[in-house]
Amino acid sequence: MIVGAALNHANSHGTNVLIKDNTASGKADAWKEAMASEARAVNPLHDVNSSRNQLIQDAVKTDDWSEYNEYQAKQHPAWYNTENGEAVKNKEYWAELAESRAEALKQAEAENDQEDIKTWESALESAVENLKKAPGEMPHIPVFANGSKLAEKYDIEPASDSWFDSKYNDPLVSSQGKFSNNAWYNNPYFEENPESLEKTLAAVEEHGSSEQIEKANEVNKELLARMDEEEAEKENDVETAESQAGETVSIRDLQTNNHLQQALQGALASDDKLDMSVQDYLLQNL
Repeated sequence: MIVGAALNHANSHGTNVLIKDNTASGKADAWKEAMASEARAVNPLHDVNSSRNQLIQDAVKTDDWSEYNEYQAKQHPAWYNTENGEAVKNKEYWAELAESRAEALKQAEAENDQEDIKTWESALESAVENLKKAPGEMPHIPVFANGSKLAEKYDIEPASDSWFDSKYNDPLVSSQGKFSNNAWYNNPYFEENPESLEKTLAAVEEHGSSEQIEKANEVNKELLARMDEEEAEKENDVETAESQAGETVSIRDLQTNNHLQQALQGALASDDKLDMSVQDYLLQNL
């Protein structure tokens, strides 16, 4: 059993999703409905995406995007600034969006698709308007650089020297809104919801491939041994923590996340299956 994953599997069932059905004979493109526990094994960020999608639905209903922005600011910190205590999309975010919409407009013009031209012109104007009003320093935007006609049309200022010397001048910032890469189990959502990480690990054990499970078990043996040693060494510290918190604290609970972040790297990661949600894609690109 993977450390921290001994949970009641009934609690891991949730929204149904569709996954590839590899057991359907003669059906190359067959899909089947899967419970959340199985979906987590296919995509370890299933809970992260589900949480994001729920926030999108709530925001659409209430026309209040503050909670969604707070959530996204943790996922993509390079794309948000804090203004008056609230997460606000900055110029980095709107620059990336304006860039993608300008490229889409170019494609529509090349194809002489008048309907798409009108759509993307409107979308680009909206992105540029938000870009100018957003907080932060103007970044380098290739489609608006080097005195381009679009830069003149929309009066887009060039990036300053200070921007080029800053941490924002990094491909990861423009592509993912992050200052550094992180493995799936290092996602900020799991830091705030450790029980979700445990459910995901349990799902990998239950539904994952034999290779995944074998690697996980190998890592887990070393992890258990190390944690047993640390439990003896840190017993006094734990007793102090229990007294202050007024509740029982287990060394295994305290140490699991940190060790998983170090020990499971490369063993369970499956980045090629971590796709952006459809809702989030539409919101960012239309």
